[in-house]
Amino acid sequence: AHMYIRDGCPCLGGPMYERPLLEIGHLQELEMSVMLPKGTLLSEGVELTVASGYLPGNRVYHEAPYRATLKLHNIRIPTLIGLNQNERTAKQMVICSISIDPYCVASVDYYAHLEEIIVKSLEESAFETLESLAIHLTTRVIKHFVFPFTTRKPFPTVTIELVKPSATTFADAPVVTVSRSSDPDKDE
Repeated sequence: AHMYIRDGCPCLGGPMYERPLLEIGHLQELEMSVMLPKGTLLSEGVELTVASGYLPGNRVYHEAPYRATLKLHNIRIPTLIGLNQNERTAKQMVICSISIDPYCVASVDYYAHLEEIIVKSLEESAFETLESLAIHLTTRVIKHFVFPFTTRKPFPTVTIELVKPSATTFADAPVVTVSRSSDPDKDE
């Protein structure tokens, strides 16, 4: 992003505009989000948001907050969940969204592996409540995704949102959101 702001589009052999889109000398922070609507097989998309701070003179300010957040939007999986007898015999659609903030990996994006963990956990689930399923999912994501694939420090927070659209007649859907830190000093 810094190169595009300062020098224009390198793929076209140079600047594509006379004045830069943003005056980088006045820029203090830049946040950019990239959404891939077909980036995963079962979700509505994967999104990576990156923010960084700048100093005068076109230099990245390494002491400024740098942050990256990974989100998977609306993974739809038939899941065995519920308290009622009819809910214990047939799977219902559960929609899961997840974010990991901050998301720091050494080199490769592992969002397909994250989707695989979520899908497998939901398919194997037999929980009675969305709350217990959300807690189970955050634990599995921390254990099988955060610890093996991220840099751990700063310790990311995993946020899971579960929606069960078929649960109630007079409302759109119950929604449960659970956020847990992967820092062992904050959460065992």
